[in-house]
Amino acid sequence: MPALFGVPREPAWPEPRIFRDWRLRALGMAILLVPFFVPIPVELRRHVLIATLGDRLHMVLLAGAALALYWRGPLRGRLLPAALAAAFLGGAIEILQELVGRTALFHDFVLDVMGIAMVVGWVVWRGHGRPAGILLVVGMLVVTGYQLRKLPSVMVAADRAAARFPVLEDCRSTVGAALWGTTDDIELIYVADGPDPCVRLTGGPPDRWPETTMRRFPHDWRGYEALELRVRHRSADRDSVPFGIRLDDFKSVRDGDWDWFAGNFVATSEWRTFVLPVAGQETRWQGRPLDLADMDKLTVFLDQPDTTMTLEFTDIRLR
Repeated sequence: MPALFGVPREPAWPEPRIFRDWRLRALGMAILLVPFFVPIPVELRRHVLIATLGDRLHMVLLAGAALALYWRGPLRGRLLPAALAAAFLGGAIEILQELVGRTALFHDFVLDVMGIAMVVGWVVWRGHGRPAGILLVVGMLVVTGYQLRKLPSVMVAADRAAARFPVLEDCRSTVGAALWGTTDDIELIYVADGPDPCVRLTGGPPDRWPETTMRRFPHDWRGYEALELRVRHRSADRDSVPFGIRLDDFKSVRDGDWDWFAGNFVATSEWRTFVLPVAGQETRWQGRPLDLADMDKLTVFLDQPDTTMTLEFTDIRLR
């Protein structure tokens, strides 16, 4: 180990006196590791604030692991080796989570690396006296702030969605726009004014399935038979436009197994109501029952358009 990572030496940023007691170190290690392996209750993982900030806990925990490796053991005082070892630990933890019913996610590993990067920047700045370190710390804080920029509006929209359930979307207020997302090459307009409030999706080649996704609605759909919505297309020189509705429960989204339930339809230039039965349905690939007690994502998509097309939809509700 010393030959590979260098000889342990005095840390440039010393360990605080409080952590020199082995009992406190053991407690700190437990605090660092236990959250990764304890199953999270459904109500907690689905709460907007807890789920979002809970993900960022990865940054704090792996930052703590990096510091522990930097302060103690064969990597003591070796900043870069300690950081690399912490990153390896973060990756290993993601894989081991599969054994306790949790899911390995690359997104979580990225957050691990961000937390480790903040430790590296802090030690370089405060320990080695190099101003460049503060740039790394500030950079990670800016990225974190950017990732959380929509959290307040999403929380307000999620509260509104809970209050109007089983209506998922009626486009009567711009607040609901915070629950919709899409990729950069697709145009999404939330129309809350005028005679036809709606969500307007425009996309085309080279994207085969231009889509927009709604999240953070109430997740328990038990007791409802079908999802319905009103749809029309606004594409020039087209009599009809094929589109689809895809539903993901929490398992398919969190596990990343792409095992969803979907229905295919054809929109005309006139408003029509489309119905997608949800009770007793099975997922497309594994054939397991769609978990109506834990629904997570609703996606509306254009089905392989051959030119740029526009789809408008509104009044999404369960019945």
